[in-house]
Amino acid sequence: MDDGSTDACTEISLRHARQHPAKVRHLEHDGLQNRGMSASRNLGTRNAKGEYIAFFDADDIWLRQKLEQQVTILESQPDAAVIYGPARWWHDWAGNPEDMQRDYIQDLGVRSSALVKPPKLLTLFLRNVGFAPSLSSILV
Repeated sequence: MDDGSTDACTEISLRHARQHPAKVRHLEHDGLQNRGMSASRNLGTRNAKGEYIAFFDADDIWLRQKLEQQVTILESQPDAAVIYGPARWWHDWAGNPEDMQRDYIQDLGVRSSALVKPPKLLTLFLRNVGFAPSLSSILV
């Protein structure tokens, strides 16, 4: 989902869509407008063809096996609709030593591997007990 990219992302996306047409599709707003994250994610979600939806912004990095591990877990929990894990907030990616002090791994506020029934997570997030997940850590 291209939200008005001004860098090489459009061509990279188009190249992958041409190379893997059964797996990758390039979507964009009319006239390659920048319509914002919500409109872009909604358009991408409406046009999704797969069984799962995961969000991945241009400035995100996933560990190599993230999706494979999350799909395995989600499929082993038939009552679950969403899975997420901790995100690393990586400030020192540019190699600036001062930024290393700002890196941290997000505290989820719930026990790992727990199946949490609604509305408990929402209640915890609203009370600031743990953190709402980074969108790039979610698989729906």
